[in-house]
Amino acid sequence: MAVTTGFSIVSSYFKDDKEKYIGFMENALGLGFICGPIIGSLFYGFAGYSSAFYALAFIQFYTIIMICVYIPGSLNEEPEPESSYLGRTDSIYSSSALSSYDEF
Repeated sequence: MAVTTGFSIVSSYFKDDKEKYIGFMENALGLGFICGPIIGSLFYGFAGYSSAFYALAFIQFYTIIMICVYIPGSLNEEPEPESSYLGRTDSIYSSSALSSYDEF
């Protein structure tokens, strides 16, 4: 969940350099896949089976808090709605458009 949230924030907040920052996130994710089993086995070797899971729970909890703290406020604002075709005054059904057809 945290990875998906991170990718969506990067995609919508950094529109100009989106590829660069997604690359940074992919590198961090790959580094986690490389170092995660090594660190997990160290936890298992020194503190037992459940310590790896407690460490993972702590890291995930910390990550979710950081996401909640650092989500930009501009992402929570709703965009202004575009004007609909029915609200336009220059439509083909307006009186000015039909005035040229009075000759019939």
